[in-house]
Amino acid sequence: CSSAEYIRIGLVSFISVIVSIFGKSFENIRYTKPTTIKTNCNKTKHILRIDMIYILLFPFNFFMNIYLIGMMGSGKTSVGQLLSKYLKSTFYDLDSSIEKRFNLTITEIFNEYGEERFREAESSLLFETNNLENYVISTGGGIVINETNRKFLRDHRVYYLNNSVETLYERAAKKRKQRPLMKNLTLNEFNLMYENRVKLYQECANITLNAENKTISEIVEEISNHEKFSF
Repeated sequence: CSSAEYIRIGLVSFISVIVSIFGKSFENIRYTKPTTIKTNCNKTKHILRIDMIYILLFPFNFFMNIYLIGMMGSGKTSVGQLLSKYLKSTFYDLDSSIEKRFNLTITEIFNEYGEERFREAESSLLFETNNLENYVISTGGGIVINETNRKFLRDHRVYYLNNSVETLYERAAKKRKQRPLMKNLTLNEFNLMYENRVKLYQECANITLNAENKTISEIVEEISNHEKFSF
């Protein structure tokens, strides 16, 4: 865990004790938007307690990274770019960083060094993101193949963007030249790849989002709402 995560965990523990003292178990509290409707004194105090917790904890979300995972064609890069603007954070694309490290495209890396070398660089850069704070990080579709990567992701805030196989294949096929694993890949073969990975994505994700028939803005808003109202 990063230092910001430890601080946040400590604050959650401290505030939960304070809230419990005032007669409301923290685990049973869900955020309630402030209301202008007149209500009794106890209800008002209840809302104020929840608002206080939200105000105290929400700023610490800004120090923590968000990881986006999913199959190629799921929209991780597009969602990540807009989400980073929405949350006033920095966008980081793992595949682009690998290309910069090798000074080659992903296809060229596969052709010259092979997939194994690519996966090694991918894992190395993933772990280096632990030194970053307040980033939205878009990962490659195969990030979950490596057990070490999955263990890393399970300890972080991860959103899995899921779509139908047909939608994913249609999008991914448009960029076959940039995606070496898509070369000559049929829909049935792509579906097999999806079936082999879907449980691994779900294993790593805190939240699984059904992105089918949703715009980039709608997906970003959904993630943003999760971030605002989750402790």
